[in-house]
Amino acid sequence: MEFVAWASTFALMSALAHFIILWDWDNYTAGLAKGINRYRWWEYAISSSLMICQITMLFGVRDIISLIFIAATNAATNLFGDLMEVKNAGKPKEEVDWSPFWYGAFIG
Repeated sequence: MEFVAWASTFALMSALAHFIILWDWDNYTAGLAKGINRYRWWEYAISSSLMICQITMLFGVRDIISLIFIAATNAATNLFGDLMEVKNAGKPKEEVDWSPFWYGAFIG
């Protein structure tokens, strides 16, 4: 597929993510009240993985296994962000569990 066509998928992904949020509005607002925005992390995991793969392809990476691992690594760092929010929602600063942050940092 052409680069421009792949790049245009970002707008489609964003629109789809917004539609899902509207579809599940009550859970979305309940999560925001707790300081959690899971939809953001999942959308970032998908869209930024596609974006980083496109960027690496601009620099000549064409090996499919490399692109899969780049996308998976990028998605994992975003999903550790989701885990960080879920594990620490409503906790005082002194009780924050930083393990998801460190796992994401290690993978990144």
